[in-house]
Amino acid sequence: MGKAMTLEARALLAQPRPVWRPPPGWKPPALPRGNPVKAAAVVRDRANARAAELAPVIAGLRAEGLTTVRALCAELAAREVPTARGGTWNTREVQRLLKRIEGLP
Repeated sequence: MGKAMTLEARALLAQPRPVWRPPPGWKPPALPRGNPVKAAAVVRDRANARAAELAPVIAGLRAEGLTTVRALCAELAAREVPTARGGTWNTREVQRLLKRIEGLP
């Protein structure tokens, strides 16, 4: 038989989970219709431009000694650096950002 849940665990499970809501006035970026290759190129170019904007910020954080993905994620959130869609930073987004920055010319 499985272990019985503690009252604290039951209370945590009973709490409603937060739902992500876009910031007021946010609209998804418009993409070209009809040509998926062209749309993918637009998305890639936007992501590369955003990575180029954040590259100096990441370099500064690394110079301060923040080398782990979690530390970078926490510091970006603490400095209120917005994500591409205006949400909160998570470790996967930071990993993708670092990979994209490495691939920039």
